Amino acid sequence: MSKLSFKTNDDDDNHNTGLSNILFSDLIQVYPNPAKQYIQIINMPIGTYIYITDLQGREIMRNKTASTELSLSTEDIENGVYFIRAGHNRAIKLIINKD
Repeated sequence: MSKLSFKTNDDDDNHNTGLSNILFSDLIQVYPNPAKQYIQIINMPIGTYIYITDLQGREIMRNKTASTELSLSTEDIENGVYFIRAGHNRAIKLIINKD
């Protein structure tokens, strides 16, 4: 199981995601990846929107967080490659493989 991490920048008007600005406590983690039944997202600011899009940019799922952790079912998502994004941050690749 691998974890993917990215920094939130919802409070940063410049939307700078440079490595020099990353603090460990600011990292959002997404796992497992590849995912089968669910994905777990941790270390998010409350109220952050999580978006999952396909390779064509179509929104597959949107969810607003009510806590710093979120578990999302992948039951209704087809096998394939997607992008997951928190707020206005850069997207990271998410692979769904239920086989």
